[in-house]
Amino acid sequence: MENNNQEYNTVTLMLDDNTECECAIIRIFPAGDNDYIALLPLEGEAADNDEVYFYRYKEKNSWRSVSF
Repeated sequence: MENNNQEYNTVTLMLDDNTECECAIIRIFPAGDNDYIALLPLEGEAADNDEVYFYRYKEKNSWRSVSF
């Protein structure tokens, strides 16, 4: 499956094994009292397996942070 990352904003995650994973930001959405972000890996094994990552998401002041 070929991904077209030009349609999405992207973010680069640093994984536990110190590798980087570029992900497309699919959506930020509310659930309960929190907001969450859905990320789609654009390459590697996670992309090949059609994995999607969900993280808790918060905006603080003028920058954004993601809680794991």
